[in-house]
Amino acid sequence: MSDGESTEIYDLPVGSHYTVTESSSDYIDSYEITDTNSRSKILQPADSNSVTDKALSTAEETVNEGEQAEIVFTNRKIQHDVTLTKLVDMTYGNEPYSSYKNYQFVFTAVLRGLEPDTSYVLKYTDINTTGTLMTRSYTSNDSGEAVIEIKLTHGGSCTFKNLPLNASYRITEQGCPRYISSFGITANGGSEITAVSGQNQETNTSLSTSSETVDSSDLDVKIVFTNTYTASDYVVPSAGMHDSRPLQIILCFGLTLIGVLFIFARRRLLINDKE
Repeated sequence: MSDGESTEIYDLPVGSHYTVTESSSDYIDSYEITDTNSRSKILQPADSNSVTDKALSTAEETVNEGEQAEIVFTNRKIQHDVTLTKLVDMTYGNEPYSSYKNYQFVFTAVLRGLEPDTSYVLKYTDINTTGTLMTRSYTSNDSGEAVIEIKLTHGGSCTFKNLPLNASYRITEQGCPRYISSFGITANGGSEITAVSGQNQETNTSLSTSSETVDSSDLDVKIVFTNTYTASDYVVPSAGMHDSRPLQIILCFGLTLIGVLFIFARRRLLINDKE
């Protein structure tokens, strides 16, 4: 039966039994049995599944005299959200906050298994620009695929809303100078993530998640990409080390000043000798 359809079974003898089963589907199923004559002799008036792809049956009910039983099965579509967040870790860098807070890191999301030719919602916030939640839409093609480019600054995030069950997603961050990328994925419900984390070993290199599939327990998936600042002339300090670059700068400046003063004094001495 389709949504809103119904069927009736007449003249069941008193004392006979019935069980109604709905086959498994991509929906969460539930049912409710009521007696329009209010006899209140239903053995199990309601039940539901907690997961998809599972058949649901009523109890074995008995037809009572004068009973008018009505059974309503309801299917609830489970939709899933995938949130991408961008963070910048400056632990080993000395770049001022102002120089990277508005840097736009570029991501590409490849989604498959969507409903064909369907519009979906992408909600995103950019902490360092507007700081407000905004909404844009994207549309899947006739094969149920969509490719979306997203630009996020430090602290920004975006959420792919209401992805259908068994849809897949793959997120790629484009490589950028001075930053090494890493990611981590968490999902509630104990779902199976193919690769929960990943990391680059050098800068200016793209990084991708695996192609992950949304399962029935993935009501809220969170993906965090973190970029760690690095520089070719900067060695990450180990435990007990300190950054000696300020001292080196002072020494270089002092030596340069001494050299200039020495040359100036020598020139004056030569001039005096000639006189």
